[in-house]
Amino acid sequence: MGDTEEGGGGDYSKIPQNYTTLVGEHVLARVQHVDELVGSDQQLLDGVGDLVGGVDKIGLQRWSKLVSGLGVLVEESGGEECVENMMMGENGFLAICGGGGEEEEEKEKEKENEKEKEEEEEEHDNKASTFSKNFMTGVGCGLVGLVLQQVCAIKKLTDSGRNHLIADLSYLCNVLTVLGLKKNLGLVQHVVGLLEENSKEGGRLKKVQRDLSIMERVVDTLDSVIIMSLFN
Repeated sequence: MGDTEEGGGGDYSKIPQNYTTLVGEHVLARVQHVDELVGSDQQLLDGVGDLVGGVDKIGLQRWSKLVSGLGVLVEESGGEECVENMMMGENGFLAICGGGGEEEEEKEKEKENEKEKEEEEEEHDNKASTFSKNFMTGVGCGLVGLVLQQVCAIKKLTDSGRNHLIADLSYLCNVLTVLGLKKNLGLVQHVVGLLEENSKEGGRLKKVQRDLSIMERVVDTLDSVIIMSLFN
């Protein structure tokens, strides 16, 4: 397949692939589906009530596999809690990914806290909307973990493939931003930036650093895996 559209001058490498858009559309469609399913069935809502507080963690297994696949041991730094902080973009992880630093992270937390207070003050029962929001957070985080696992499995990435991957990951970021999961995208956005900055033509190659924190080691190792796929 060529990179340019014959006669039209379009660049296919800047357009997300069909499979990627299908996944994005499916995830977006789940929002309405879950809202309708839970909101219309009080018995079902009562049954999932106890899961509301933890359903946003359903993507944790994918992230654990991602981190372990990179060969980074997190037991010395809180284990599952450390992985969860990375998945949720908390505890300084956004700053490590270059996503605005701790100041922006604190602003995001303040906004969330204000929103939670407003919801608590509402008289009507918002259990259905809370479950839906938490469920989609879990789905989104799981999708991010799975996608990054697949990215790490790429052994050789051509410049054309790099451009396609940038388009696919950028589309994924847009989809999950619509779902309100912007802070969960720090690592994906970091990978997009890394791919944009590095190419065979540019000749840049990131050196692996030492004496890093666990979170920094995850990001640095991921960088190295992706860079190696570009320069193989």
